Amino acid sequence: MKQFFNKVSLLIHNFFKINNIFLSTICIFLTSYATVKVVEVRKGFNFSKEVLDNIKIGIIRNKPQVVVYSNSDFEFRDKDKKLICEGKAWDMWVLKVSGVGEVGKTIFYVAPASYTYEATATVIAESIKQTLGLPVIVLNEPPWYKVRVGEATTREEAQKIVDKLKAMGYDQAWIDKRTIQPKTKPKIQLIDPGKNVKGEYEDPIYFVPKSTFAYIGVAGKLYKGRFIVRIGVDGLLTVINEINIDEYLKGVLPKEIGANKHEEALKAQAVAARTETLSKLGRHSDEGFDLCATVCCQVYGGLSAETPRTNKAVEDTIGEVITIGDRLASAVYHACCGGYTEDASIVWGSGFEYLVPVACFEQGQNTEFQFPLNKEENFVKWVKSKPRAFCEDYTKFFRWEKRFTETQLASILAQKGYNVGRVLDIKLGERGPAGTLQSITIIGTEGQYTINSEYKIREALGGVMNFYSGKFIVEVEKDPNTKEKVWKFIGAGWGHGVGMCQYGAATAAAKYGWDYKKILKHYFPTTQVKKVY
Repeated sequence: MKQFFNKVSLLIHNFFKINNIFLSTICIFLTSYATVKVVEVRKGFNFSKEVLDNIKIGIIRNKPQVVVYSNSDFEFRDKDKKLICEGKAWDMWVLKVSGVGEVGKTIFYVAPASYTYEATATVIAESIKQTLGLPVIVLNEPPWYKVRVGEATTREEAQKIVDKLKAMGYDQAWIDKRTIQPKTKPKIQLIDPGKNVKGEYEDPIYFVPKSTFAYIGVAGKLYKGRFIVRIGVDGLLTVINEINIDEYLKGVLPKEIGANKHEEALKAQAVAARTETLSKLGRHSDEGFDLCATVCCQVYGGLSAETPRTNKAVEDTIGEVITIGDRLASAVYHACCGGYTEDASIVWGSGFEYLVPVACFEQGQNTEFQFPLNKEENFVKWVKSKPRAFCEDYTKFFRWEKRFTETQLASILAQKGYNVGRVLDIKLGERGPAGTLQSITIIGTEGQYTINSEYKIREALGGVMNFYSGKFIVEVEKDPNTKEKVWKFIGAGWGHGVGMCQYGAATAAAKYGWDYKKILKHYFPTTQVKKVY
């Protein structure tokens, strides 16, 4: 039976990389053998007013104290929402960690893959459980069903599980670090503007303005809604902005796409960001909030970031989301694709039927190139030229170069944990249909490492904010002055390259007259835009 499950699960896993349309039917038959528990998924589009009005965004973490204020009178309330005290407009109050509690427990799961369908994930999980004899769970974090293996207490222990899974054929297995909330926590001390201690309270503490139209402030930024201040898993303060979803989106759009794009591109961004918000609610539930305010989820700048143009885009698309059948789509986006978007399964190990390679140019253009770009000669020609593309005017990232001397490259790799010494060679692995590398092998005087996945490759070569994409080639030159070897990386695009190309969307609207629904249909084929509230 163990061999049966292993063969079937790998067959399904590998097939899923190519086509996931009929997996639900296939796996319903097989799940009668499975016993792994899966959390129920919310199906349909019924979002209550309470959910929509109370999206929780983690805006500050890891602080021993914070100062909060408002332009209106306000209240502090305790964990039971009973009144603690009131404050006047512009009074500065301090919230501070008091005492010592436990620190949250860190565990390391190993992630072999994520799947669209519950049944697929369940069969895979049961197979791994029987084969390895380790605990296996399936986490429902919409829109994914995530298989997680083991409960290692150290990264080294988790790496051994990674190696076992790779030997089973899960070549994209990676370590998923999570933190469990501590049982005992320090308290939060409340200090008034006169530096008098008002009291010490169990978390959370609510900071609520009395006026509906007031704004609140912390760390030099202004926000709408209210604050929830709690003790984080590290024993320090976390500040959460609880806010209506569309007021939240008004603080997202200027940070994610800017305010100067065409209005139809801004609308497309609003619909995509709203979809991402609703589909990923609870992503940071172990930290007490739904989404963070960084690129991990969506960059959020609060009221301080808002502009009239981006606010209008949110208001013009109220309630609209991207759907596939009876579920929300995964409406991921990135800055610049370099002319061709990537298949999600290449970047993340699994994907959806609508997150597929899409030409970021008009039909009939670029006929001199051969697609797909997974063949090395096709990609080299593509990346070393400047083809026609919607995002071609984003010149800094449409085509880019990074140059490192031998010394610089060795230092960058060492800082990321790859101590290979002086780099002798960089071997490029297989590419996705848009040219994204799935692996590279770095060979040095002190050893060699094979790095798998787009994210890890970019992290190793300087970090995802500095090494712009996984679509690149490598050339070697010599510095004419020092004669030192120079490694030259020639690349295309900025970001993971999956889903909507933001600069492509802007040009499609501005130069080609596309409206926001046509933009979204292009980058997310087979999906529909629906109004769900």
